[in-house]
Amino acid sequence: MRVVAISLLLVGLLAACDGPDPDSARLYSNQINEKIAQQCGPGYEAFVRRVPAPTSETRAIDAPLKSIDLFPPIFFAPLDQLAFESFTRGYPDDVRDRLLDLKGTLIRAGAALKSDFARPKWQGYCDRMQEMSRTLRNLG
Repeated sequence: MRVVAISLLLVGLLAACDGPDPDSARLYSNQINEKIAQQCGPGYEAFVRRVPAPTSETRAIDAPLKSIDLFPPIFFAPLDQLAFESFTRGYPDDVRDRLLDLKGTLIRAGAALKSDFARPKWQGYCDRMQEMSRTLRNLG
């Protein structure tokens, strides 16, 4: 029975990698939309109010935004990154390349925001989040 269950799991995983996965695309888009609502929806002033003021004791490892759930898990959890990259392999090369490029752009925008809370960096981050969400939603 256990061998059958493992075999079914492996067949399911292989099937998921063989082609586009609109359900996962929608799930990723929804996950990003939740972060947009938390980080961008209340507006820049609310974002800045939630960020503790930097002190002379602040270091990179305990920087103010460390306590804010800035990235959707697919952009910082190694296992989720692997799952996202596996998800992208189900699409044609041009779509996969676009998704991975958007992911990289979003990570850079978030990193820039972590080092500078200025409105343009915040807006750039929110814009990249929305672009990724739209792209994923269009795949779903």
